Amino acid sequence: MSQQPLLPAAAPVAKRRRRPLRIAIIAVVAIAIVCGGLQLITNMVNRDAWEDREGQPVKAVQVVPTPTPTWKPSNMFVDPQPLQEIRHTLESRLLRSAGIAKPVTSTCAVKDFDGRAPASFTCTLRYEGQQVEYAVLTRPKPPQLFEWEADSQQTVVTRDGILAALSRSTFGDKSAYTDLRCEDLPAVAVVPVGKPLGPVCYAKPTKKMKTIRVLVQPSDDSAVSFGTETQDKNYDT
Repeated sequence: MSQQPLLPAAAPVAKRRRRPLRIAIIAVVAIAIVCGGLQLITNMVNRDAWEDREGQPVKAVQVVPTPTPTWKPSNMFVDPQPLQEIRHTLESRLLRSAGIAKPVTSTCAVKDFDGRAPASFTCTLRYEGQQVEYAVLTRPKPPQLFEWEADSQQTVVTRDGILAALSRSTFGDKSAYTDLRCEDLPAVAVVPVGKPLGPVCYAKPTKKMKTIRVLVQPSDDSAVSFGTETQDKNYDT
């Protein structure tokens, strides 16, 4: 009987190790997710949420003098007329707030006022069909005839006056801001003092910052002023 030669035993097949490849793939995916998340966060942080807010562009206007009453009070040393002095000053204050020269009238609810005794009364001013009342308090002050103060909870603002003030302000400086625009401002209105007007304006700083919101702040004794609100914090100018 012939014997078949024994075949050598087959060598064991080595198993392929895929773990390093899997780890590399997972690492690449993780990096992609992290980078994508960081980019998303960056886009959210840098997003200019006010850039597309609607508003009428503010164009540069010719600088005009601050409006004043068309009449002058009597000379206090030659012909003292205390009530004229008060009315003239209050009309001047209202015109500064309105910012546009229009006829303004005033009356005060007091008779025979000569400034020699303390008095308190109201003065009513009218501008373009709008009416504002000032509370007036006076007292004697030798050697001067008297001293007085007045305040009001309201004042008059106008669209043209606000736009003119804006164009003369820092926000109208093209080197500092661009894209200055305002929401629908009232043509003329009586508004509260001490808090921003409802409609706002917007401006874009030229140094690649986000659009800011410009707040119109009426005053009962001066022209409107402007505050600003950023998308991160508020501050006044």
